[in-house]
Amino acid sequence: MKNWLKIHQVLLAALLFAVLAQVIVYFLVLSPKGEELEELQADVDKLQERLRGSKWPLDAEKLERYLAALEKEYKGSQKDSALTARSAEALRQANATFLQKISSEYGNVDAFISNVFRVDYQSEYNRVTTSLAEKGVLLDASVLNLSEDMPTPYIYQCMMQIWTVEKLVELALDSNVALATLPERRRGQGRVANISVEPMISYFLSPQNEQPYLLEFPVKISIECTLETCMGFIDRLTGDGVFMPPRNFEIFALPPANNEAGDDGLFKSGNLRVNLTCPSYLVIGKVN
Repeated sequence: MKNWLKIHQVLLAALLFAVLAQVIVYFLVLSPKGEELEELQADVDKLQERLRGSKWPLDAEKLERYLAALEKEYKGSQKDSALTARSAEALRQANATFLQKISSEYGNVDAFISNVFRVDYQSEYNRVTTSLAEKGVLLDASVLNLSEDMPTPYIYQCMMQIWTVEKLVELALDSNVALATLPERRRGQGRVANISVEPMISYFLSPQNEQPYLLEFPVKISIECTLETCMGFIDRLTGDGVFMPPRNFEIFALPPANNEAGDDGLFKSGNLRVNLTCPSYLVIGKVN
């Protein structure tokens, strides 16, 4: 090789270097990658074998469509779960007004429904009417649509109604609103408060259900107040363990109490008369 031309020696060195580089690349890169490829191919073969024995399609487009359907179903189930949670919270709020009272005196709602006797209701009716009369609120059975002796076997419903009347009156008095009275006086009484119990409303999950899951006990009450005290009363109907939101209401402007004029020279506005129907609720079933 000493007699080779310089250019030939350079070419030989380059060739040997290229061969050596290829050998190094093969052993350090290609051979491990080949083994890795073989392992990957084996895994693919196993996976394909498993897929052939399963319900999954081997077509990529079909798999993508199936995945999209699963994602849609999952999102729908998530939405249903959120709605279920909101429904449960709404029922919890609806049941809050008298649940503590029911739990402390009867244990639970089922026991309350089964174990309220007529004598219990009569005692409670007399207690409520006497207590409110001492506060200047006179109730009359013919106006109230609720009496001491109700001709019904469902005594727990009468109990819920008299409790609702008591709670509404207490909230009204605490809000510094006046209970409106009927214009005529009853014999041996003063003016009777314009408060009346309306028929109970039952809510069913579907027409096929025989038992309701929710009962509503509406009471109509008439108050006289300013706009500010009226709003304060309405605020008290949904808060601090109370859920008795107005179902409907009417507002009337009363004539001025005197002939005083305001700064604008016009008569000062009188109070408002507001008629509200406010229900309490009793959850008696579970919504699945």
